[in-house]
Amino acid sequence: TAYKLIADIMFDRAIVRNANTDSWLVYEHCQDALVAAEHSAVLSVLNEAEERSRRDGLYAVGYVAYEASHAFDNKFPKRNIDVPLACFALFAAETSIKSLTDLYSPDDQRNAKWHLLESRESFESKVDSIKSMIESGEVYQINLTSRMSNEGQVNLADFARWSQDMPHAVYMSGPDVTVCSASPELFFERGDGVVWSKPMKGTVGRNPEAIADKANADWLQTSAKNRAENVMITDMVRNDLARLSSAGKVSVDELFGVERYPSVWQMTSTVKTEVSASIADIFTALFPAASITGAPKHAAVDVIDGLEDSPRELYTGALGIIQPTGFASFNVAIRTAWSDSRTGKSRF
Repeated sequence: TAYKLIADIMFDRAIVRNANTDSWLVYEHCQDALVAAEHSAVLSVLNEAEERSRRDGLYAVGYVAYEASHAFDNKFPKRNIDVPLACFALFAAETSIKSLTDLYSPDDQRNAKWHLLESRESFESKVDSIKSMIESGEVYQINLTSRMSNEGQVNLADFARWSQDMPHAVYMSGPDVTVCSASPELFFERGDGVVWSKPMKGTVGRNPEAIADKANADWLQTSAKNRAENVMITDMVRNDLARLSSAGKVSVDELFGVERYPSVWQMTSTVKTEVSASIADIFTALFPAASITGAPKHAAVDVIDGLEDSPRELYTGALGIIQPTGFASFNVAIRTAWSDSRTGKSRF
């Protein structure tokens, strides 16, 4: 097989938010871990994870790193990173719980400080460069990100605190790596012959006063700037989904929907197509997510590669689950931190 089966990269537990029932799915008794250390192995890992899930009745929980994009389209830059490009743990047991509080001790609560790894001057200089590119018509939108570091390990208590009301949160823990993804954004779901995506673009803060809070939501709903940003990404997702099938009909079920989160109102749109497609095919058509690159996608990824100081790794990749029934759900790995026990540090 093209992938590597590395026995010492294992996970003790994974937790996935079930957005439909507002519960948490807990996965234990890891049987194997499928790991892609090279771009040539990414598709094999996805295919094997899906096949093992269906054939052996296992739950495949894992991630695809942002830099794995080259495996799906060689027009994207090829960058090697310090973590596997894709990794899936295969679990035998699934249980459902209503709250995470029974799974950790209050003693696990920590308040380690995060340190920004980029100066304000550096970031503002990059923003100026992007503005110039937009003005000259080279790109229309760029998603620029920075890194933070923490001299400690993220844990389940951190995840429970960060993931309140986050419908697509995913947690994975093992001896080597712990991942806390408190993501509100759906990359894609697959079920009953339908693949759908909910790109998220357009944000405004919440207000503790009810009238002012509603005014913020109303402003976002009608904001010309945020609508333009959202429809640009929605069109990209429509085009990406159309690649899955020449006969498939792509529809926008909701445009400019406004969702409430603890600290922000967020604009989302829902795009779907009726098609039977493998997980590898879906990633090939959609990855990386349009909302975390920009437009046009290839040009945006090139700009990001030139401007950002280090790889994104897990961040803005995708985390999710493939179930034995064939249902699959992956988030856009925003609001995501992870720890490496070898270095003793965490990244965000």
